[in-house]
Amino acid sequence: MLVIDEEDGRRVARRVGLEATGVLGILLRGKQEGHIPAVGPEIVKLRQLARFYVAPALEAHVLRLAGE
Repeated sequence: MLVIDEEDGRRVARRVGLEATGVLGILLRGKQEGHIPAVGPEIVKLRQLARFYVAPALEAHVLRLAGE
């Protein structure tokens, strides 16, 4: 699995047969597998420590998927 957030890169990865996910996908999987208790606080940490940007609509969607 390739971890990449950039959409053009994801498109190319899929075209050559690679499975691709982004940071938010990793967080969702981490919650589903019990490695982290919640996704929301991790997004906050990413913003604070890594200047991570996520569009508000995407963040809301991810949090809904996470049941938060």
